[in-house]
Amino acid sequence: MAAIARTTLVNVDDLAAHLSDWCVVDCRHDLLDLDYGRREYEAGHIPGAVFASVEDDLSGAKTGANGRHPLPRRDDLVALF
Repeated sequence: MAAIARTTLVNVDDLAAHLSDWCVVDCRHDLLDLDYGRREYEAGHIPGAVFASVEDDLSGAKTGANGRHPLPRRDDLVALF
């Protein structure tokens, strides 16, 4: 299996400068350990960050034909954030 390349979307200095006016969402997830994200968030997170579960908050209703994590309805996601 090839290594996954990771890049930073925003650097630490920019994040620190905007913590008071940006919404930071922690959505860590592990398909094999569904409690991982919440557990890691509770163990430590960026000050002011909120947790959003991939299983619950960031997925739409499952119909049995739309995959494991279907996109949520736009209005539901807007209401969450």
